[in-house]
Amino acid sequence: MLPASERSISLVCSSEILSRMLVQASRQPGLSHVYDSLLGFTDNEIFIRPQSSGCTGRRFCDLMFDFPNAILLGTSSMEMRDGRPYFRQEINPGSDRIVGEGEWLIFLARGTVVERPYPDVAFNPEFLPPESRRFPRENILILGWSDKVFSILQEYDTFLEAGSEITIAALHPPQEARAWLEEKLPRPLVNVRPTYTQINYALAAKLDELLAREFDTCIILADESSGERDPDARGIVTMLLLRDYERRHPHHRHKNVVVEVLSTANSELLQQHCQTDILISPRLISMLLAQVSQQLMLERVYADLMNAHANEIYLKPVNRYSRDPAACTFADVMRGAANLGELAIGVKIHAKANDATNDFGISINPPKDKPLLLNVADEVIIISKYGRRLTTS
Repeated sequence: MLPASERSISLVCSSEILSRMLVQASRQPGLSHVYDSLLGFTDNEIFIRPQSSGCTGRRFCDLMFDFPNAILLGTSSMEMRDGRPYFRQEINPGSDRIVGEGEWLIFLARGTVVERPYPDVAFNPEFLPPESRRFPRENILILGWSDKVFSILQEYDTFLEAGSEITIAALHPPQEARAWLEEKLPRPLVNVRPTYTQINYALAAKLDELLAREFDTCIILADESSGERDPDARGIVTMLLLRDYERRHPHHRHKNVVVEVLSTANSELLQQHCQTDILISPRLISMLLAQVSQQLMLERVYADLMNAHANEIYLKPVNRYSRDPAACTFADVMRGAANLGELAIGVKIHAKANDATNDFGISINPPKDKPLLLNVADEVIIISKYGRRLTTS
């Protein structure tokens, strides 16, 4: 079978993908480091390869343990559309999904995938009751303006509870900003109500006035409304002012703050002074494009992992997957996740979350057979459809 990317063209909407990353990182501290690890070429990579003959007809959950150095993410198949090959991916297809003849396998691995079937490994996880879905009602603050605003609003609208509010603060005149919101939103918002305020939030007194309204989460964009040549400088000043406000008002701390920067050097500067998630827009997009250029079908895989109606990456407490975190192996965690319809791809060690030399505590694709030595503060990195609100539009 020919790879499904042959004679095909991949289109990557960078603004939409970055918007999804910003929103997801604003919900889950540490997720930006997971994106860095997945998109880089220096550690684990996602790639697709033909299956061996021993895979056909077996359950997905049983195949998971045939590859000691890789994580099986899903399957792929090809069909012809208008005389051209079309790639169809299925990430986290479910434990009982039977792998069909001719399907390819999607892996997350460091280097060449080693296949070593384990016929003695049975999928028999301990029972853990599924967690009920909860859609929060939140008050979100977006500081700055760019074309990503519209995708960010749409993304938040898919999972927040009705009645949630999003305040956008920037320097555009109110009538212009409101006109753009009415004109450029892809579809009407159902669950969130956006409001706009014209304010120079990079001034301490103005930011204090704004933050007094108490927000759950804050996103600081690379602001285009100020007209400044270096939006990173404005973002850094704003981040420092925000942290100073939180020190003076400890009861007004945000659950999470995410900053979009354009320079790697500025990212390192912020990491030294602020414990927050930072997304470096140009670098992430460059990494994504480099990955897709190697295997064009990966564009759909990454789109699936950041799709409002498909799978996404989450960080969940380790005791959701094992009753004995200190002694469990990653294989144990994988079984517990599969029992809940989820796919475990790594762990986050809380004690190392602020240590850049230890990848901020992120460990993707750890060895499956060694105790993880986790505690209840640590988290599991999973792929799941959990928590998404499927719309009918």
